Amino acid sequence: MNKKRKSILVHLAVFASLAAYWLILSFSGIGCPIRAITGIPCPACGMTRAIIALLHLDIASYWYYNPAALLIVFAILLGVHIRPLNKYIPKRILHFLLIFCALIIFIVWLIRVCFFSIP
Repeated sequence: MNKKRKSILVHLAVFASLAAYWLILSFSGIGCPIRAITGIPCPACGMTRAIIALLHLDIASYWYYNPAALLIVFAILLGVHIRPLNKYIPKRILHFLLIFCALIIFIVWLIRVCFFSIP
């Protein structure tokens, strides 16, 4: 199997997994499985609503729902595409970016949990 076909299949598998996850959560009525199980919201809680608000250019709602939503999307995309990016960007820089994103996401989550109620 050539690299291009394998890459397309991996992307399709990720998309299908996310679609199945979304369908299961939609029909079960559970918004966030981590919050449903532990009672503590995850760092991505409110991310979908935040991205939708941002697409509607409603910055205040985006900030209210999850100010780290775009950073989470960036970190996921970076993590999924880290190997192909190694050709253009040194691995050390990519790993630093990933760790930096995770650290900022964690700090934002911690502030939201400690000082604000997460919707």
